[in-house]
Amino acid sequence: MLLKDPEIEPYKMYLDFDSIEKIFYYNLYFVENTFTLKIELTHLSKKDVKKNKIKQNIKYEKFDLTKYTYILHIE
Repeated sequence: MLLKDPEIEPYKMYLDFDSIEKIFYYNLYFVENTFTLKIELTHLSKKDVKKNKIKQNIKYEKFDLTKYTYILHIE
């Protein structure tokens, strides 16, 4: 039986910004699996808002800190 260390958090929360797509994401980073669940928060492109093309996107991907330019840890 594996016992989990109570000092290790099961997940961490981050906000990140995709500067190409101009989208903010809320991220849940699962420490043990090194995967991130990315939930789209906002679009900054006004043409998408006017055309009503905004939809909620959820992504599940392997976490790689090196690909982020804008990321903020939330506690």
